[in-house]
Amino acid sequence: LTCEISGFFMQLGLFGSTGYNFALSVYYVLVIVNSVPEFKIKTLRKYFHIPPIVIALAFGGAGIPFYDNLIMICHVPPYPEDEKYLVYVLVVVPILLALAGCMLNMARIYWTVRKQSHASRKWTMSGAISSRTPNDDRNNNSNNHPIWRIPPWKHLWQ
Repeated sequence: LTCEISGFFMQLGLFGSTGYNFALSVYYVLVIVNSVPEFKIKTLRKYFHIPPIVIALAFGGAGIPFYDNLIMICHVPPYPEDEKYLVYVLVVVPILLALAGCMLNMARIYWTVRKQSHASRKWTMSGAISSRTPNDDRNNNSNNHPIWRIPPWKHLWQ
């Protein structure tokens, strides 16, 4: 009985956290990219909570008859070779789709914020400040490098 309970909560956490991460990324896209107002988001709130909970409970509950003890954890034992596609279809594919959706949503948010940031540069007060010197940090072009060109230890000497 304890193995079934442990396996249920492991599956619940795996699918629940993945589903909630995807729902949260959709929420961010709606608010940041699409500028959906908060009162409309409140009407959609049940769609952010119900699907991850139902999917997690379904996958956690579906495995209860199959959980097996593996010393430290309880898991669903491997299927025979001819039925391994079920593991991929029922477990791996949904998780990969949710993670890919999260990455695509975060990329949309990044590009939207980047586009807005570049468009708002013309409204900065950089031309009005006359007290800058060539050694001023705001004029230092070494801080404008892409992140992959800045070694992690660069800021130790500044």
